Amino acid sequence: MTVPLPAIELQNILTPAYGPCPGFKGACQGTATWRPDVGHVPRGFLGASRSADQVELVLLLGEPGGANGSFRVHDQRINLLTQTVFDTYRHFSDRLAPLHKHLRPWLDCVYPGDEFDEQLAKTWITETYLCSLPKADAKAPRPAEHECASRYLAKQLALFPGRPIVAFGKTKAAPRVRRLASAAPALANQLIFAHALTPRPAQLKEAQRTWEAAATAARTIIEARRARS
Repeated sequence: MTVPLPAIELQNILTPAYGPCPGFKGACQGTATWRPDVGHVPRGFLGASRSADQVELVLLLGEPGGANGSFRVHDQRINLLTQTVFDTYRHFSDRLAPLHKHLRPWLDCVYPGDEFDEQLAKTWITETYLCSLPKADAKAPRPAEHECASRYLAKQLALFPGRPIVAFGKTKAAPRVRRLASAAPALANQLIFAHALTPRPAQLKEAQRTWEAAATAARTIIEARRARS
């Protein structure tokens, strides 16, 4: 399977995370884990497979899964960024977890009739914190969130002025991007918020309502940008 890598501008931003990132010995020490042998590295991003200019939509998630969600290191000769993109694509393509099962039909609402690969060419999906946390319900300390956001998230979002940015999740993705937007009014105008893509069964109806509203809002912005171009 050939999986297109993100645009070179995004690769340049994210490649230092595999240095490994200085944050592992700094603000993220004890929060993020650097264990390439078992798949604990920065990961969870996908899309923008042609160029940054062709991206119409940005989707923000919380962080990649924990111990059971680490990716599989399958070839030591291939760099880690490439391997993580391959594995993230596999998860979405096979709809391996609730997040992937819910996001795929959401993208169909924004881009009806497009195949998944075509949707990915126009969409950038990324995590607001690039490393998994020790436990699924854990919350990264504020200094760790700031470290990752300033090194990676802010630089990614700067590539996409005017695009709708949908943050899924009110306890992680939303507050992280709101803190960035507090110093960037233009960014604040791009933000759309929706329920996390992994709702509890009792939350599913309300989550679906916010997903539908977010898809409508994103599509409206996309169509307006197309009309102006």
